[in-house]
Amino acid sequence: MNSLFMNPLIGKLILGLTLILGAHNSLAAEKISWKKNDENRDRKIVSRVFAPESSGKYPIVFISHGMLGSKNDMTYLGKYLAEHGFIVVHASHPGSRTSDPIASFENVFSPEYWKIRPGDISFLIDQLNDLESVLQSKLGIDITIDRNRIGMTGHSFGGYTTLALAGAQVDQSADRQNQNFGDSRIKAFIAMSPAGKGSYGFSEDAFTKITRPLFVMTGTKDREIQHSGDYKSRLDSFYDSPVGDKYALVLNGVGHAPFSYPAFNPRLKNWIKGTVREFQLRFWQAYLNDDPHSMEWLQDQQTTSYHEYLKR
Repeated sequence: MNSLFMNPLIGKLILGLTLILGAHNSLAAEKISWKKNDENRDRKIVSRVFAPESSGKYPIVFISHGMLGSKNDMTYLGKYLAEHGFIVVHASHPGSRTSDPIASFENVFSPEYWKIRPGDISFLIDQLNDLESVLQSKLGIDITIDRNRIGMTGHSFGGYTTLALAGAQVDQSADRQNQNFGDSRIKAFIAMSPAGKGSYGFSEDAFTKITRPLFVMTGTKDREIQHSGDYKSRLDSFYDSPVGDKYALVLNGVGHAPFSYPAFNPRLKNWIKGTVREFQLRFWQAYLNDDPHSMEWLQDQQTTSYHEYLKR
């Protein structure tokens, strides 16, 4: 595939022109903290929430960080989505945060922990009445959450969390095969740098029951250690899930960390941020807002000199 690519800096110029010609109306966005205790699972979940500062009923997108991450990861994305009409919850996952280094390395390989992360998101969805009240109180506006328009995205371990919530089958052990931690309340999913088959209990048929809209993002240098250092295994969920409403984007020259921390690639950081923001926004507008123009945009995109674009 690399022979298709030229200098990705050209992509920055093309993307910049795309953003100018197809500019979106922006809203002011506010940041708040939201804390919830899940007493049944003994979990305290602290989230960073971005929301439009205008009254209205909005869709909501949850963002799950990677191992050794935090609720502060990917705020370049959350704030941008909020400015374009989405409530965005950056959830924290105790046991795999920056502040939990030892536990993080243990839990990433723990079958027991594999069910906890998707459970964190499902718990927060259960608490949307509380979040709505918190937003109204702190922002002083009539803002409500549309429970029928929920999206889920995440990076790395958060990509696993996203696929698990989408209905990927997880083998926790020999006597607990094909566990399903899916949440039917979520309408669409974007998994960034997700694991492929053979990781996190994903078996050969792990992704065959993901029927809802799914977008997978990775990069040509986003290597998965378990698979001989190749990025292509990160596309397993795209290729193995049923055809229909499935998309994939492979960014040329981009590794693992920059999806959460674009500054890890100083030369391309603005291009990475702009690309991730634009494709995420268009996907959510198409599948959460039923916007025909964004759906047409998704269908019209093609492989270019700076990324490979796939759809099924």
